[in-house]
Amino acid sequence: MKIREPAEVIVEFLHTQIPEPIRSYQDNNYAQRLTSISETLTGDGSTKIFTVTNTPLVSITSITVGGTSQNKYDNYDIDLKRNQIIFGTAPGNSVSIVITYKYGSAWIFPDKPR
Repeated sequence: MKIREPAEVIVEFLHTQIPEPIRSYQDNNYAQRLTSISETLTGDGSTKIFTVTNTPLVSITSITVGGTSQNKYDNYDIDLKRNQIIFGTAPGNSVSIVITYKYGSAWIFPDKPR
């Protein structure tokens, strides 16, 4: 699997770790602006790209395939712009894929931190 561009890795890391630095937690009900959810999908043995239902995708908390934890950038990549998870190897036929992620916006500019 190819390694993402450094700028994209940094953006995803910052989205995962910190809220918009110039906004306070009380501003605009920050706690209600991000939602954490788990979504269960099913592999078909050939599909490598899966799109999450809720957008905008902010960060991936965890992914399991058939109950086995997957490692970011090792087993899968993230495309925040397209709200997609791209696996290096397609999950097997009828295998359960559980994606836990955050969506919404904690940033004034959702495409990148300032």
